[in-house]
Amino acid sequence: MFGSVAITRFGSLVASVAALVMLIAGNWSTGLCLAAIAGLLIWHLRERDRLLAPIDQFVKAAHDIERGVRGDQTLPESLSDEWRPLCDAFEQMGLILSNRETGLLNSSASLEAVLASIGEGVLAIDNTGNLVLVNHAACQMLVMNERDVLGRKLVEQIRIPELTSAIEKTQQESARLECEFQTLTEPRRTICATLTSLESKNVAVAVMMHDVTGIRQLETMRQDFVANVSHELKTPLSAIKAYAETLKMGAINDQERNVEFVEQIEIQASLLDRQIQDLMQIAQIESGQANLEVTVQDMNALCRECHQQLQAIAAKREIDLSLDLADQSLNAVGDAEAFRTILTNLVSNAIQYTQQGTVTIRSELRRGRSGQGGSVAVEVIDTGIGISPSQQSRIFERFYRADKARSRDMGGTGLGLAIVKHLTTALGGEVSVESRIGKGSVFRVEFPQASAH
Repeated sequence: MFGSVAITRFGSLVASVAALVMLIAGNWSTGLCLAAIAGLLIWHLRERDRLLAPIDQFVKAAHDIERGVRGDQTLPESLSDEWRPLCDAFEQMGLILSNRETGLLNSSASLEAVLASIGEGVLAIDNTGNLVLVNHAACQMLVMNERDVLGRKLVEQIRIPELTSAIEKTQQESARLECEFQTLTEPRRTICATLTSLESKNVAVAVMMHDVTGIRQLETMRQDFVANVSHELKTPLSAIKAYAETLKMGAINDQERNVEFVEQIEIQASLLDRQIQDLMQIAQIESGQANLEVTVQDMNALCRECHQQLQAIAAKREIDLSLDLADQSLNAVGDAEAFRTILTNLVSNAIQYTQQGTVTIRSELRRGRSGQGGSVAVEVIDTGIGISPSQQSRIFERFYRADKARSRDMGGTGLGLAIVKHLTTALGGEVSVESRIGKGSVFRVEFPQASAH
């Protein structure tokens, strides 16, 4: 623009000088022609400046759009009519681009919010093996740094051969694959991954990961339960069958032992019946069909009742069964028969695994953190064989026995502690165990305290 102004001023100067020279020389016609030409040149240059002046404004508006600056690319209304169609088209283009950018940002924000909220892990990998997309759940599953993972190769972040080989196979075969693997860090998790090949320039493989640790644990527990229940029911049935066949083969005429065989059949049949009854009880509790009458119960009175009921059995095994009850009245909210079953199973279990030692039934009131309310706790303390740390986490499972041989010899069904766990949970309480090998065990149940009226 500065050049155009200079040319205009120079043209005016030339025209003035030429006109002055011609006038002095007396050549009026030539002077007038030169003055007309100079005037036309000046008009042309000024008109060109007027027409080309908006280009700077268009360039500035284009740079604003390029930088993503919104609202500053609006062109002035004073543009000439020649530029108005282009101005309108330019402003329309800016508006469309701005709306598209807003839509893309909103879509990206929505996608990020969805990916961050879902529990499944999501990965996207390009043709070079670099991560182009990863959500929070995937970083947690694979133990990756969420802030420093994008743009880096997945094989540099994890060392899981099953996943990396599945990704390579998906890229090579352009297929949909599934793989299952375990994480290498504790706690170990079982992950099921679905890999899909994508026909995209930016993404080669998409990976969706599900944490199936709980499902696999349940499947293992189901398999163990089926195996255990089959074994536990088979044992008394095999004994009944053996005694019955012995009687059939002639032992029924043996006056000295036939009654003994019949008694053994009765004992094994009773054990089988107790196992079935216990299984039915657990099933009722789990399904919520157990008939629990929740009322206020005196736990000290129930502890004394349990002590009186099992005193003779403990004395027969040369075990000192004692009471250590709280001085104040301990009222808990729950079902009386359920409380009796819990206490009887815990004390019977303690007697069963103690040899010529002591078993103590202890009760206390535990205050809440705020000083108001609390819980009623009952502990069954024995000096028995104890439970190893690896077994303590499984002791409340169905048919799990810390000492299988002794439990069967004593006629245990293997379901007593499982019933304790289910009933305690159904009554809103908690059960726990502390034990040391050779030192004994402490089983503790806590129930909500009844509010005073």
